[in-house]
Amino acid sequence: MPITTASDSLVATTADPIKFLLDELNLEGVTRRLEAKYPTLDIQLMVKDYRRFLVLKYEHRDENATHLSPSPLIDQVWHEHVLDTQSYIPMCLAIGLWIHHDPDGASDHDAANRARRRENTVDSYTARFGPMNQDVWDMDGMCRPYLPGRAPPATTRTGLIRLHDEIEEDVEDASDEEADGRAAKRRRAEKRFTIRVESTEGYTSFMQVTESTPFRAIAAAFLNAHGLSVGCWRFYVHDNRIEPDAESSVRELNVEEGDTLEVVKQQGGC
Repeated sequence: MPITTASDSLVATTADPIKFLLDELNLEGVTRRLEAKYPTLDIQLMVKDYRRFLVLKYEHRDENATHLSPSPLIDQVWHEHVLDTQSYIPMCLAIGLWIHHDPDGASDHDAANRARRRENTVDSYTARFGPMNQDVWDMDGMCRPYLPGRAPPATTRTGLIRLHDEIEEDVEDASDEEADGRAAKRRRAEKRFTIRVESTEGYTSFMQVTESTPFRAIAAAFLNAHGLSVGCWRFYVHDNRIEPDAESSVRELNVEEGDTLEVVKQQGGC
């Protein structure tokens, strides 16, 4: 059968699409994955307002993402949902509307249109649901890392961040079965050197690491030191993008004494 990405031929299969989006659409998998990725964020609150964003898209028949844009945080939920095709496609079929996601919506060349779409979203949301929670709906691209109910694990830190301490503790806690590898880990932990982690927004951290320090520890230390959200920043090592949860070690990434790792603020809110 022919497949079309237009909604003209779609007929809603649910009697009340708005109730379906607000109360019945199963987003448990999306919620679980987001909570694992962003443990400092109030995902329940974000998912709740993502449902409301979907209602606005439905009511305005914004099929091709030309009228409304999400905030950067709501966009994170949207991205996760779009990737879950077994949930996203049935949702569109149920409400009788394809809600397409435009990957170019967050690009610089679309900034003027994005500003207009965001203004439309603010007006539509306020008229439909009342005042926005600004922790979720910050439209200026400010990625707020800690939402209501979730206290930050640390305040901004200055000075040298020593990541080898955690490694040495792991060595001491090793079981007898790991005795052979323990000595090697200890020797690696003794080879300490300093690197610089610097963002395009001016955040800078100096870290003392070892060759076996995992990259995820570096990324987490940088984000926690400056109170930043993992979903808003991209990390680069020698011009290669590295995911913040990467297990690759400093040695595997060819990071050496005095190297600078770059952190770039990513666009959000398609």
